[in-house]
Amino acid sequence: MPFGKIIVPKLGFFSKLFHGTSLSTEDVELSLAINPIRLKQQVIYFAVTGQLLEAVQEYFVPWLKRTLFAEAKKIRHFRERNSRNDDRHHEKRFLRKVRGQFELPEYEVYEDYAQMVVQVIRSPVLG
Repeated sequence: MPFGKIIVPKLGFFSKLFHGTSLSTEDVELSLAINPIRLKQQVIYFAVTGQLLEAVQEYFVPWLKRTLFAEAKKIRHFRERNSRNDDRHHEKRFLRKVRGQFELPEYEVYEDYAQMVVQVIRSPVLG
């Protein structure tokens, strides 16, 4: 707890309200001391976990969503798919590619700029 050594001893009246034993100031100082090794491990854990979840959210979830929605669309619109057979043979590949790109989510430039700014701020050169 930040500033725990200063705040907790002044909150001693709470222990009297709840009929608990009050801690001595030495016990409070030991229990609230900052452990730099634990702090470093927690920062690394949260950084790695955040990057992992962000990667899953950015790459795996959209791929899974596209795949599932494509399969659902195939099942639901079987007749509509057969009506597309009137496309010319040499245009089928191009039209399949265009239709696939049309189903992709809209690209938002702001998110990429925000990620670049955060990476620059977090870089060891500046920070």
